[in-house]
Amino acid sequence: MPDLLASLHPHDLGHIRIIAELWGLELDSHERDAAAEEFTASILDPELVRETLDVLPADAKRAIDALLAAQGRVPWAEFARRFGEIR
Repeated sequence: MPDLLASLHPHDLGHIRIIAELWGLELDSHERDAAAEEFTASILDPELVRETLDVLPADAKRAIDALLAAQGRVPWAEFARRFGEIR
């Protein structure tokens, strides 16, 4: 499974800004690669992670728990079979 920064690579600046907005973040960067790095650093902030985990639905929490139990490495096909496609 690609890491977050790699998964943002094919997207343009507008798409990254939309994703950031959905997370409640406003990016300062005006260049795609810098914006992707800024977004990645922002959503890895421990306080924001805690807030996000607190509001996840039960199914999403189970998927996160499975990833944590597997030390963050679950084959994409297996993850999708168990929890559905990532949206």
